[in-house]
Amino acid sequence: MIQKLILPALVLFATLCLGQSPTSLLENDLANLQHTENFDDFIDFFANHEQEGAMALIQQKDQKLLKKFIQNGEPKSITDLRAKQSFVKYVQDIYPADSTINILRQCIPFAEKNTPESLLKIYFAIGTIQGKSNRDHESIENLEIAERLAKEYHDEEILLRIYNNISAPLINTGNKLRALDYLIAFINLTETMGLDDLKGVGLMNIAEYFRTEGEFKKSLSYAFEAITLFKKLEDLPNVGKMHNNIAITFSEIGKPDSAIWHLEEGLNIAIASNDIYLIPKLYVNLADYNILIGNYKKAEIYLESADSMSAKIGLDIAFFYINKVRAELYLQKNQPNEVIQHLKIAEKYAPGDFEVQTVAILMSEVYAKMSNFEEAYLELLRGTTIRDSILKTETKKNIQELIVKFEAEKQRTENEKLRTEYIALQGATRLKNISIVSLLAFLILATGFIAFANQKKKITQSLNSSLAKQITTVNQQNQTLTELDAINKKLLSILSHDMRSPLINIRGILDLVQSGALSKSEESLVFNQLHSDITHTENLLHNIVNWVKTTKEKGLVANIEKIQLHQMADGLIALYQSTANSKNISIVNDIPKETLLEADEQLTHLCLRNLLSNALKFSFENSAVHLVYKHQENCNWIGVRDSGKGLSAEKLNAIKSGQALLEKGTKAELGTGLGLQITQEAISAMGGRLEIESSLNKGSTFWLLFVIQKS
Repeated sequence: MIQKLILPALVLFATLCLGQSPTSLLENDLANLQHTENFDDFIDFFANHEQEGAMALIQQKDQKLLKKFIQNGEPKSITDLRAKQSFVKYVQDIYPADSTINILRQCIPFAEKNTPESLLKIYFAIGTIQGKSNRDHESIENLEIAERLAKEYHDEEILLRIYNNISAPLINTGNKLRALDYLIAFINLTETMGLDDLKGVGLMNIAEYFRTEGEFKKSLSYAFEAITLFKKLEDLPNVGKMHNNIAITFSEIGKPDSAIWHLEEGLNIAIASNDIYLIPKLYVNLADYNILIGNYKKAEIYLESADSMSAKIGLDIAFFYINKVRAELYLQKNQPNEVIQHLKIAEKYAPGDFEVQTVAILMSEVYAKMSNFEEAYLELLRGTTIRDSILKTETKKNIQELIVKFEAEKQRTENEKLRTEYIALQGATRLKNISIVSLLAFLILATGFIAFANQKKKITQSLNSSLAKQITTVNQQNQTLTELDAINKKLLSILSHDMRSPLINIRGILDLVQSGALSKSEESLVFNQLHSDITHTENLLHNIVNWVKTTKEKGLVANIEKIQLHQMADGLIALYQSTANSKNISIVNDIPKETLLEADEQLTHLCLRNLLSNALKFSFENSAVHLVYKHQENCNWIGVRDSGKGLSAEKLNAIKSGQALLEKGTKAELGTGLGLQITQEAISAMGGRLEIESSLNKGSTFWLLFVIQKS
């Protein structure tokens, strides 16, 4: 242990004395790895350099090191485990998928015994690598295991990445609706966590989903929302990617000029942000779309730029697309020999069988135009053979997966049966042995047993009593911790949900002022409204924070008192006035002025906030929302009534059963259904319930029913 501490200190001292830079240290350590057979040296290398070390190894493409990581087998220590995970993290895109997955699978038994929490990252990494290498079924299986572990350990960051990564394999295997569910869940989680940058990624993925489904209008809507968000965050790489994606969509709906404009914008941004992987892709796409509009000279220039850039960074896969587009160019120029030449070059760099099949079929078409029917037939035969092979491989893989699962289940059943029989046999043998020993012991110890039996009984009773008390204490502590955790999550949800609408209102007003579209008199009115909104929001935040403190100390317990209901409604109207104004909706307080309600003030305010926010979200423009009240013999009813979208019977039943509905408002406002769930819990805490009257496209009334407590 002392040696391990002294060695890094000596290295640091030598570096300071000799003026050796960290770069030269890295180079020295890298050179030393070429002459060692001790795997611990590789562990130390990653501990000292990690990412920069991995990057250096990537440049060398050191197959020897990969072999060492595989041959080392199961990790021997936590440090060893972390080194393997780190190695795979940085080199997974360079080395073959089977090799990096093999290293990770070797880590699973050690992780299960020593650090179960690290299994989450292992299964996530395996599923991600399998997804990149088109092993979709395996990818889904491992990412689902990672999803379960992420929820178990409450790791929302990895859960986000799982939602993002699992969608592509699901789409590839035909589970498109499930993929869309994950994409929506990704966006909802980014909003809950306040991660705008990742929300942009989610919008980008949903745009791509609708593009592949042929719903181009929806695709462009999400794409422009994503690019606006990325521009606001000054995330230039993703702005460049979005211009490329939007260009592809415009191309597919027959607008190459719009596509080219977005590609040129994306190229300028990619060059400014030095995105070396996006730049060649944009050059190739610009060449492709210029061919479509007959601008062959420009296409040639872009292809030359793409070729030069790809060669500079060693991006082999780009040469496939460059030569495929070059072949398209020569096809338009009616130069079939050059087409064949570049298709053959493209095939050398084809990333997989599917691309080889595509090239073969294109070559078949070109040979046919050249009247070389023999070559056309051979290429067509080759292409269809590869296609059939791909289909057979996929089918065989699916069948093999089913066989493996069937055999595993069969083996598990047989093992369980054998285990049951063994336990029964073991129990019978043990019982027989115990009987013989007990008889002998009884004959030998009968006299002594009587003497200390009473004393033993007292000791046993004392121990059992003490143990029971300890178990009770531990159970109570566990229950308390569980309740506190649930309260914390609930309060966080309430705080994030209730503050979102007021802050959106304020931001909308500020955007209006910043646009410079207002006159001086209009600006004065807007600033008065802004001052009012900030005051109400500040009061709301103060009340929520005080209530959160009390609830964390005492739990979600209703503090019943008399409330001036009309005044509370006026305050709510002021809080949501800006939202109402944006849709030209009038909010009417129909609650009688002297109405008193016996309830918890904060919980009642929380319920009405959620109901009013929902009513505005689902109301049509130029309509009205009413806050209403009625009294019956045993109860008081407070309601929020609108004439908006309304609910179908199916959705109404879903809400009553406690399900959260992902529903958009009349102006595409995003809804998570969290507000109604919170409302139901809050009114239940006060001994009441939520009642709903609704008709589709005619409007809804959401009632809070308070049971009158007789004294």
